[in-house]
Amino acid sequence: MLLLLLLLFPFSASAEDQLNAGVVSGIWYSKFPFFAGETVRIYTAIQNNSGFDVKGKVQFLRNGESLEETPFSALKGGLVQVWADWEATEGTSNISARIVEAIPPVPNSFATAQHEVFVDMDTDNDNLGNLQDLDDDNDGLTDEKELVLGTDPLNPDTDLDGIKDSEDIIEEEPVSPKTFVSNIEAETEQFIGSIVQNLKEQKKQVEERIAANESQRPLLILPGIPQDAVPSRDNLESLALAAAITALGQWKIILILLGGIILWKLFFGILLGGPRQA
Repeated sequence: MLLLLLLLFPFSASAEDQLNAGVVSGIWYSKFPFFAGETVRIYTAIQNNSGFDVKGKVQFLRNGESLEETPFSALKGGLVQVWADWEATEGTSNISARIVEAIPPVPNSFATAQHEVFVDMDTDNDNLGNLQDLDDDNDGLTDEKELVLGTDPLNPDTDLDGIKDSEDIIEEEPVSPKTFVSNIEAETEQFIGSIVQNLKEQKKQVEERIAANESQRPLLILPGIPQDAVPSRDNLESLALAAAITALGQWKIILILLGGIILWKLFFGILLGGPRQA
């Protein structure tokens, strides 16, 4: 903490050059650090080492503009503390204090003290200035990330929908070709699986019908062939369903074979120069 003492050395009222008055530099504040928008108290102190009582005002200034004038009265040999309240503003401020309207007079060149202070914003009130705070609005996203996403780093709810930006934004990562193929494969597997499940249920119903009626009529009556040697409609349907279930279970192999056939036809079609003209 910096200490400001406006020190008045013993002086004679008969001549100003014999007042022997001077300033020991120092200004301090009611709290530090403080941030823009907060009201802080600026302090200084006047030490009267003369044989006379001194009274007057202390003018507090920011960047040369008056903030407040505070009256004081310092008895001989006494020390008085003087202050002014200031609503801090963002940026660099040169805070100064000087004695004015003093009786007896105090030379201006020796009755002034100053202090330069930088005041930062603290958007999320976490007692950490924005320049040091990696997440100014405390929404769970760093300021750097919000600049990339296009959200406001000083507003925890950019779109004002009542949900913090970190919970509101779904970050979509680019899908690699490998991931894309895997997704297609998984979706196809799920689709084929649902078809196979339906076919198994149909096959089960057919087998139940067959079991309930062992003497089913044959699909065709062929001369010279016993009827029990000709499969019934349900038997053929059961065989067809079993074949479909088996084939669908190997859909990847079938797909590869079909792709190979298509590529083979394309390759030889190009190699032979397309269809021959008559």
